[in-house]
Order: sequence, then C-alpha cells, then structure tokens
Amino acid sequence: MALTKQVDDSVNEAIAALRNGLAFSSRGEHPIIIQALAEVLLKLDAIKSIEHFIAKASDSSRCGPY
Repeated sequence: MALTKQVDDSVNEAIAALRNGLAFSSRGEHPIIIQALAEVLLKLDAIKSIEHFIAKASDSSRCGPY
C-alpha cells in the first residue's frame, strides 16, 4: 500500500523545509543541531524509500511464488 497523497505531500514538504533549515544551520549553528536536523531528514527519506520498497514487494507477491 502506497502512502496517501496527503501524507506523501506532507513528507515532501517536511523534507524540503528540513533541507532548507540544514543549509542555513550549517553556517552558524552548533554541530549537535546540524546532526539532529540531518537525522530527522534521513528518517523522512527512509520513509519514502521503505514505502517504495513495500509497494514493489506487495505488487510482486500478487504474481505468485514463481
């Protein structure tokens, strides 16, 4: 099952906002803040990747075991 459009759009908006924040934070924030932003961004990217993998796996399971 794919993410709903609303959730997908929200995740994409969050990713864009975090990338923007990460770009600005790299110029003057403490490294711990930069690391925390990068970790959240990584987890959101993982949601997109995992969702894509699950969708492919569920599609291939409908074709049968062979």
